[in-house]
Formats: sequence, structure tokens, C-alpha cells
Amino acid sequence: FEAFLENLQASKVPSIEASQSASLLKADHTFRNPNVDRAFRALRGLIATAPSTRLVRSKPEICELLVARWPDVLNWLWYFYIACFEKNILSKRFKKDMHWSICMTYVVACTRDNCTLAIAKIPGTIRLATLICMLDTEYTFLDKEDTYMGSFTLSYILQISHPLPVDIFLMDEVLEAMGGDAKRLVDTTIARLMDALDTPEMAEKAVATYVALFTVFVDIPSHPFAAALL
Repeated sequence: FEAFLENLQASKVPSIEASQSASLLKADHTFRNPNVDRAFRALRGLIATAPSTRLVRSKPEICELLVARWPDVLNWLWYFYIACFEKNILSKRFKKDMHWSICMTYVVACTRDNCTLAIAKIPGTIRLATLICMLDTEYTFLDKEDTYMGSFTLSYILQISHPLPVDIFLMDEVLEAMGGDAKRLVDTTIARLMDALDTPEMAEKAVATYVALFTVFVDIPSHPFAAALL
């Protein structure tokens, strides 16, 4: 973990403007900037530990290390998010891959409840999770499985945040990321739930995630998300 995180230092994140001046990827699909290439490979290394979640959870020193280094990791996640989904300087295929990579990085980092809360309170964490959740509502490059992963990334953090008042703070962060439009997130979640019900496999996998979001919404009756859901 220390080796992976060493290649994910915020000080090594290049400017997006510099990345736009030339193609970000070489012909062999590695990144032209060696710092970016090492960071991407380090993210994939972290993601590869996902099947060992139980082992990671049993070692608090790993979780504490992830919390301590999350601001650095988050800087890189924002770099890749902006490059892929705001500046559109990478292909659709890579966008799909990066969406999955960001979701799985959250999954690996949020393995213990207290560590998840600490990560959630770091500025930018909830905003990015919300934007990832809301990506590609028209299914232009993501499929149902992908959008489910985005919703899971956000709903898992919000579920862990109970009891009040921690989750009120986080819900306010979500609302801010939505530009104050609570209804858009609610409508998107309902639409995805309906899509998931079309196939037994997706229903079994995804329904609990979408219902979990609704549960968080209604637990705060005075919040705009509760009003939008009702």
C-alpha cells in the first residue's frame, strides 16, 4: 500500500491545461506523462486489493494509512475525472474504464466504518462521489452495471454516515454538488431502479443500493431530498 500511495502524491498531479496540449495517451495506451502513468498503475494496484477487503479491514494500520493519504489520492481521482468527463480528452472506452476505477478506489478506501467517515469529511470526496453517481444518465458510454456502481459509491458512504447529524452535513454536500437540484438525483435513482427491475440479475444486485439512497433521503424529513422523493 505504501508503494502504491507513493506514486499518488498530490504534488505530482500535472495541470489539465498541460495535458490538453498533446494527446494524453501513447499508441500503446500508456500515458505520455510518466507521473500520470505511474499514478494510473498505482490506482489499478489499489483496486486489485479489493478481493482482500476482509484482510484489509482486519489491519487498522492500512485503513489509517489510506485515510492519511486520501487527499493525495483524491487529487489524482479529480485529475482523471476532469480529463475524462469534463475536458473529454480521452476515449469513450477509457471513460468507462476510469469510471470503474474511481468507483473501485472508493470501495477499497472505505473498508472500515470509522475510516469511511473520515474520508467522507475530506473536502471534495462527497462531491466527486455525487458526480460519479450522476454520470451518463443517457447510457451513452456506461451500461446499467456501470451506473449501479456509481450509485453504490455514493449510497455506501451516506449509509455509513448514520446516525444524525453527520449525514445531514454529507447530504448538504451532495445537494451542493447537484447545484441545489435534489429532484434530478431522485429522478435519476428512480429511473435506474426501474431499469434494474427489468432483469433478475440486475434487480438482485442493484435494488438494495437504490433503496438505500431512498432510506437516507427520508430519514431527514426537513431536507430537500426528502421533499423531492415524496
